[in-house]
Order: sequence, then C-alpha cells, then structure tokens
Amino acid sequence: MGDLLKAFGITIAFVVPGMVLLLAFAFIYDDVEAGLMYIASDALKNVGGIILIVVSVAFGLVVHVLAWFAFEIGAMHLYYKLRGTTRPSFDIGKAFDTEDGQKAFDYINEQTFRYHQFFGSLSMVLLIISFLFAWERALPIPVLFVCLGTSGLLAIASVKMMISNHNNLKSIFPVS
Repeated sequence: MGDLLKAFGITIAFVVPGMVLLLAFAFIYDDVEAGLMYIASDALKNVGGIILIVVSVAFGLVVHVLAWFAFEIGAMHLYYKLRGTTRPSFDIGKAFDTEDGQKAFDYINEQTFRYHQFFGSLSMVLLIISFLFAWERALPIPVLFVCLGTSGLLAIASVKMMISNHNNLKSIFPVS
C-alpha cells in the first residue's frame, strides 16, 4: 500500500499539473498541438506515452518551483508573521532514527504535503492558463474571473494543507 500511496502522491503533485499545463499549451499554440499529435501517432507508439509523462513531469516540476516560491516561501512566511511567531524548524533527522519515525514521516508527507503540492501547483497552472488565454485567445471576462477565482481557492487550500503539514510534523517530531 505504501508504494501505491507514494505513486499516487507523486502523480497528483507533479504529473497532473504538468499535464494540464501541457494540454493548455496545446490548445493555445498550434505547434505544441502538432507536436503532441506526432507523439501520440503510430510513429512513436512504443514511447509516446513515456514522452508525454516525462514532459508532464518536467512542466509539473517547473510549476512546482513557482508554487514553492509563492506558498512555501511567501504565504507561509506571511502566515507566521501575522501570527507573531517564527516558522518552526523541525528536526526531521529524528524521523529517520527509527522505522516508526520513518513511517510516520512518510505518512504525513503523503497525506498532507503531496496535496499541498497539488493544490499549489494547480493554482499556479490556472493562473498561467488564465493569462495565456487572456493574452492569446481573448478570454471572456467572466471565464477569466472563474479561472482566477478557482486559482485563488486552490491557493487557499494549498496554504491550509501546508499549515496542516506543519501541525502534523510538530505533533510527532521535535521543534528546535
């Protein structure tokens, strides 16, 4: 079950946001669409799916860097500043001293942090897509507001999941 949970976590954290962004690029730019059609064609039937996953992971990782700056650096700093506290510094090394500690760390990581990564990355993807569509395809204002609103809700969910992750880590591992 642990390997399946890790695979699911990595999939939602990196592959799904990358795939959504890749498909949006294909919808907006004809060259990207043509490239995806070639990859999906019979010419690359044995490796086309692997290429799509690798490209999706690459897009997902790039988007995650943006989400990391926005949420893990910016929003979490603001959260702790508004609370008048400092961001906790966890002694994660203690997690790896015992097998139970390792299992607890993995469980917390897969149950809260991967969802934080998914929500944050998808929020960034929707923000990018909104601006690309508005710039390239003259997106109607109501649709733009829906996309930006959804991006904002996903951003809130991302920060909430990160706070939950911090609270879970605090409850198990020492804070220095």
